Amino acid sequence: MTTTANIKSQEKVGAQATVIRFALGIGLSALSGVMLLLAFPPYGFWPLAWFGVVPVLVAQHRVFPAKWSSLAQAIFAAVWLGPFLARLFGSGYGPFFQYLGIWIAILNIFTAKDRSFHELTKYRWFIFQGVIGWVGFEMVRATFIPVIATSAFIGYTQATQAWLIQPVSIFSVYGLNLVIVLVNYALAQGAMVLLDRKWTAGDVVPADAGSTTRWLAGAGVVLAAWIGLSLVIFNSMPSMPEVRVASVRPNFPLPAHQDEVNTSQVRFDAFAEQAREAAAQGAQVVYSPEMMFNFDPQVEYTEQFRALAQETGAYLFITYTVSIEGQPWRNESVMLSPDGEFSQVYGKNHTWLIGEPDTPSAGVFPVYDTPLGILAGMICHDANYTDIARKLTGNGAQIIAAPYREFGGFGEQAWTNALFRAVENRTAVVISGVATVSGIFNPDGSIVALDTDIDGSRLTLVGDWSGMWPSAPTMPRTLLSATCLVGLRWQGTSSLCSTHRWLRSEPKRLRKVNCYQRPDRSPDLSGLQKLKEIKMNKSKLIWGIICLVIAGGLTVANLALPPEKLMFKIGEVNMPWVPPVALAIIGIMLLATVNQPEEKEEAQKEIDVDPDKAALNKRLETMAWGLFLVMLGGFMFVPHEIIRGGWWSIGVGLIFLGLNAARYFNGLRMSGFTTFLGILSIIGGIFDLVGMESVNGAVLLIVLGGYLILKPYFDKRQLFGKAEQS
Repeated sequence: MTTTANIKSQEKVGAQATVIRFALGIGLSALSGVMLLLAFPPYGFWPLAWFGVVPVLVAQHRVFPAKWSSLAQAIFAAVWLGPFLARLFGSGYGPFFQYLGIWIAILNIFTAKDRSFHELTKYRWFIFQGVIGWVGFEMVRATFIPVIATSAFIGYTQATQAWLIQPVSIFSVYGLNLVIVLVNYALAQGAMVLLDRKWTAGDVVPADAGSTTRWLAGAGVVLAAWIGLSLVIFNSMPSMPEVRVASVRPNFPLPAHQDEVNTSQVRFDAFAEQAREAAAQGAQVVYSPEMMFNFDPQVEYTEQFRALAQETGAYLFITYTVSIEGQPWRNESVMLSPDGEFSQVYGKNHTWLIGEPDTPSAGVFPVYDTPLGILAGMICHDANYTDIARKLTGNGAQIIAAPYREFGGFGEQAWTNALFRAVENRTAVVISGVATVSGIFNPDGSIVALDTDIDGSRLTLVGDWSGMWPSAPTMPRTLLSATCLVGLRWQGTSSLCSTHRWLRSEPKRLRKVNCYQRPDRSPDLSGLQKLKEIKMNKSKLIWGIICLVIAGGLTVANLALPPEKLMFKIGEVNMPWVPPVALAIIGIMLLATVNQPEEKEEAQKEIDVDPDKAALNKRLETMAWGLFLVMLGGFMFVPHEIIRGGWWSIGVGLIFLGLNAARYFNGLRMSGFTTFLGILSIIGGIFDLVGMESVNGAVLLIVLGGYLILKPYFDKRQLFGKAEQS
């Protein structure tokens, strides 16, 4: 006979198990984000991409409670794309792009709802849907989201491994993406089957072991075939003549039409000096970065350019804009031969759609037949798509220019885009940036020369590229694209159905699960028997997890951002590593002391929920959320020069503290978390207004420490807790 004490004991163990599941889910999701972030340049730990997605998939489909499973993908996106896109865009395009990874993470909370579908099908379609959906979405965003294009493709993590990426010339970069994601999903389902044998929560439907074994075997065969084919292609490279080329990087970050310091004469003199440096090293072709000049070289400085080409004996690729009021905007490049002949003009095809008009000469894909080979050029964003290089190669191009005007940290990623255009089309590619990137890549993706410098520097990079391989068949690419797009539509349909099921009432959902003999969604305690004898301090557990998550976020920020972006001064020395280390120590100490000594159980009064107070708290929270969204919208659209960021921070803090003050005066318990954030926001905003942003890290530690010191007093007075249980 079940007693009331036993029921309460099981409820307590179930609550503790839920907290542990949330903690593990957060940790696994963040781990995936860190691994994928480190797999990309500038870190380049490329093997992590082959299993980096496994932890987040396990967290989503096994660890998190079913209702909160979408948090896994949200945390994963925040930890990976948050710092990745912040470093890529920098602060030059406003908070929307700087924090684009965070917006994507928030969107994932509402869209990553496919666990219900996979539960209903016992995960038979888990790998197929995941792989085709991932690659299909990459195709869609690379076509219809021009700001991102192909950036952050998971296949780009393998850019330094020429021996591994050769089948890209047959199946395109999407083929490599598919293989990497297939391996990740197969390993994830295998991990879930192993976990099901050891422990299964009550709201988890086990995966089909037989299907998992077949998928693991299939993924292994695909990976082995990919590596084998890559090695065969890589080792069969024909011997081709070499041509010495030069990538000119002048360190002029601003485009010529916006640069009031470096005039046309200054820019011509700088280019001429670097062209002579390249020629002195034997360069036969010299490439300039995008928007190097703000005039048409066939109209202005024409004779100077011809004299320079004749002097150096090199083919000059000249990039320029024409920005004259009343005339069409032009972003173009032209080749000048040593004998003084200008080639047909190439106009940029893919604009960034933020302040850049179309170029009238776009839509034509000229190539230039020279004694050195067939040369061609594209411009900046063109190299972030797969179509332009393919069209130029179809016209016979053997070496393609990829001039960039990179911004923020984009130079650290842009070279991977250009390198994969080389492998896809078996043509050499030369990337020339304005300040942060230069590179020369062979048709097999081997790196002849590469230099990146996020701080910006002047450089003349010279190297020898070796010929063009036979063109690759395009039919496999077409079939792959069609399959992935069809699969994406199927994934969207199943996700919509899954979301619809989540919105249905609980009894209906239970009946769905009953068909798989899961009649009870209450926590399964069979794998947690030991927890029945453990008493836990939930506050220490939660704050320990919070400290470790913040420490992990600060660690990623230290890895992803330049030192001057993170300030934590001790005396006159900037020590940005102190906060994450201190928070990690605090978190470990809290988790280490989470267990309490065994005490005699006493009967506890059941806490009744007051419906009136719950309704009042709901109204107060709704009003606070409304004010917060208004503040967020104002922060995004009101220029910083009109209202400084510190005022917005103070406003957010006042909203949080005002919410808790309203709770206090209405007899409701306050929220410790929002109180903590409110105090932190107000103090941080004040320091921002007085120009002391560098002390924000110290303020975080002081406020956190103060809260922990005063926590026993707060607990005694019962000031914080669930408002409806006041």
